[in-house]
Amino acid sequence: MHCPKCQEDKDVLDFSKNKARKNGLNAYCKECKNLLMRKWRASHYEEVKMQWQKWEKMHPKSASAHMKISRKIKKGNLIKPHVCTKCGEESKLIAHHPYYNYDNPLDVIWLCNTCHIYAHQEELNNKTEVLNG
Repeated sequence: MHCPKCQEDKDVLDFSKNKARKNGLNAYCKECKNLLMRKWRASHYEEVKMQWQKWEKMHPKSASAHMKISRKIKKGNLIKPHVCTKCGEESKLIAHHPYYNYDNPLDVIWLCNTCHIYAHQEELNNKTEVLNG
């Protein structure tokens, strides 16, 4: 597939999903899209800051847990792995708190984006099964 931004032909896996597009994929490759988003966030700093503050007020336990993890990583007290603990994919990882348990903020599973989405779906399904008996 061709990326119009970097003008390179890349594998389909190098493009994120986008349900709004006919082919189901973003027009730009992940690398170019990430660069564009970084530039956008930098030029819309106040808007992004306000969105974060709004989210932080709505999810105080989650925000606190994520900030603790970030501080530990920056100080070197917590090593962030480079490989997803579930599928082994080498990518940007997300600190997942199983079942939204933020009581132990450093008790996380490091997952790639795909496995993180599946983990939340699985947890939601398990929660629904427990409630339904």
